[in-house]
Amino acid sequence: MYYKPDWPKAKKRINAFWKNEFIDRCCVAVFAPRKNSKLPPFPELQMGPWLGGLEKFDDNDTESITKWWTDPQQNYERMIAWFENTYFGGEAIPATYVNWGAMAMAAFYGSPPIFKKNTVWYPAVIEDWNKWEWKTDITDNPFRKQIFDITNYLIEQCHGRYFVGTPEVGSAGDLLSLMRGPDKLAMDLIDN
Repeated sequence: MYYKPDWPKAKKRINAFWKNEFIDRCCVAVFAPRKNSKLPPFPELQMGPWLGGLEKFDDNDTESITKWWTDPQQNYERMIAWFENTYFGGEAIPATYVNWGAMAMAAFYGSPPIFKKNTVWYPAVIEDWNKWEWKTDITDNPFRKQIFDITNYLIEQCHGRYFVGTPEVGSAGDLLSLMRGPDKLAMDLIDN
């Protein structure tokens, strides 16, 4: 694996961990800037995938901010910059995913993402349960398509150099909390 020269050893430890076996030490993951890193040190660099670059846009430049989050090529270039500037120690591995926050699935069911410089937010859209219509045919959902396009692009460019995971789509309770609003959902649970 290109960004993880000690991958065979790390893979052996990870496999042992999942088999509840012990080789020589516990698994540990260390993400740190490489000695020759061209990126300034900041917490996001160590957590990945790197979310840098949004600071160059004006807060009101929604078109550029949205493209930053949704364009497959830009996602790939940021990911490569993060990999090239990150030391993956121990069992840390170069891996990425589409990072649209923890509730990307809300976009699949009718809560359009609001792309900001420091987050992606999903507004409450369920005002009345009796009038709400679930959009369960997600095959033509533009946000689902964007996430799949980015993921597929990352996979196509991979060539065994890194891992690609699934986006954080969230749990049912969290999803409903966003789509209804946490206060309203709490009252719904009490009332019903």
